[in-house]
Amino acid sequence: AFLFYVWSILAAIFVTWRILKQTRKRPGFEDANRNSICILLALTVYAFGTFFCDIVYLPYLAITIGLAAANYLAFRNEDSSAAMASPGLRAR
Repeated sequence: AFLFYVWSILAAIFVTWRILKQTRKRPGFEDANRNSICILLALTVYAFGTFFCDIVYLPYLAITIGLAAANYLAFRNEDSSAAMASPGLRAR
């Protein structure tokens, strides 16, 4: 159970970090960049806070991971529609 708990936090952090890197300095993706920054900060504070208090049993992790997943899905849809609109400009 502990490994799944740590894996879920790290997976959400890495997905959010990847979106943050992909949206940096891309016009039209400012909202996704800001969302990624906020979610990454929330995940980092949560992961750090679990060492000092018993917030493990509260629903904060599920909510924050849900936000990270929703941000990923929204970015994926926007990125694919932007790639279809201009096929010469692919995401890096």
